[in-house]
Amino acid sequence: MKAAARPVAICASVSPPTAVKVATISGPLGDSLGFRINGYYVNRDGYVNNLVNNDELNGDEGFGIRGKL
Repeated sequence: MKAAARPVAICASVSPPTAVKVATISGPLGDSLGFRINGYYVNRDGYVNNLVNNDELNGDEGFGIRGKL
């Protein structure tokens, strides 16, 4: 008897206050093997204002990706 096929799952979320975006894709690669790929991107404006030149300080921008079998 053949096992039922597992569907591919796709998830995403966005967090507006800090502009964090996260995505995940997972699914089967065979009867006993699966995969998952996760990624994120963050872009935060600074929360400290320099009163001399009006620059925003302590901001952050970054991204990452990872995979798993």
